[in-house]
Amino acid sequence: MDFTQLAVDAGQYINRAIQYTEESIGQASRTELDPDLERLLALADATKTCTDRIISGTEVLLQPNPGARLEDRLYEQLDWSVPPRPRVREALGDEMTQAGLEIGSTTPYGTALLTFGEVQKQLSEEERKFVQSTNIHFLTPLRSFTEGEYRAMQDERRMLLNRRLDLDIAKARLKKAHEAQREDRVSCTDWNLAFEYSFSRMELRICQSLFDRQSEITRQALERISNIHTNHMRSLTDFVEAQASYFDLCNQHAQELQKRLARSVRCSLYSSAANQESDDVSVSNSHNYSISQLSAPNRMVSSHVATNSTNGSAASSQTVVLSATASVSNGTGSAVTSSQPLQPSESVGDSQTTNGVASDTMTTSPVADEPEITNETANEQPTIH
Repeated sequence: MDFTQLAVDAGQYINRAIQYTEESIGQASRTELDPDLERLLALADATKTCTDRIISGTEVLLQPNPGARLEDRLYEQLDWSVPPRPRVREALGDEMTQAGLEIGSTTPYGTALLTFGEVQKQLSEEERKFVQSTNIHFLTPLRSFTEGEYRAMQDERRMLLNRRLDLDIAKARLKKAHEAQREDRVSCTDWNLAFEYSFSRMELRICQSLFDRQSEITRQALERISNIHTNHMRSLTDFVEAQASYFDLCNQHAQELQKRLARSVRCSLYSSAANQESDDVSVSNSHNYSISQLSAPNRMVSSHVATNSTNGSAASSQTVVLSATASVSNGTGSAVTSSQPLQPSESVGDSQTTNGVASDTMTTSPVADEPEITNETANEQPTIH
């Protein structure tokens, strides 16, 4: 171990700490950096802060569970493979599939549950691919900047800060030596003050050269921030394309699921309507029976006898209206039998009307033959109204 170098490094560290403290409390002056370099440093810091927020928000989007995110980060730090973890849609699909099997795959509702579970598993697989693509094409370049390029910029920045502190220390030493040499011009120590002044000037030139060189190196490192922004824009474009593809595939699966469920609902409703109709028909058949009605002909005989007592003779006018209506119901139609009124003229000599035989003219249905009706009221007194 080189104790001399260790002592020199310790002395530099102490001097820098003193100079930084004096600058912080305002007791020492500091060398200002170039304004363009200051702008690049501020831009790098803003890029780092925004990138950290973007990474955090994207991780929350891909994995909402904070415990799972912490577990994944721990596995990454230990360089262990992250165990497979079922996603939310996959778990929901498993539950739907299990419910469909328990209800019955032959029932409409069970079939719908199985279909929904299958589509949810497909959506979960698409989500897994989207997460993998996002991690590779979006989060990895951002983490590469925060963990690699920005750290290199910070190293150059710290080196520039050390060079600036050394330069300010050299300026302070040169200032003290110059004041001491100006105050003590006639003493015997003029040679020592002159040597110290010359050494301080040489040290200042060396520190100024190192500071200028480090400033240029830091500027070159910070000027890459524009290329980093371009790379981040490409990564953002890849993320948007992956998200659009994921949403498109999810929309296709959802539309297909909607169509399949709509067909299942229509088939279920049609089946229910058919079953209801068959039940109604069976109930109606159990309550209805075939009836064949045969209506015997109704006969109505009306006789009107008008007795005229003029000239001491009994003139009797009898109107016999015979109508027969036969309604025959054989399941195919009805037949109506009608007869024309008969008006027989007879010479009535005494108070009783002789038997007039009225012959009916009947029209019968070709389905059922109506027997001929004769007036069998011979030797009977007709009803006089």
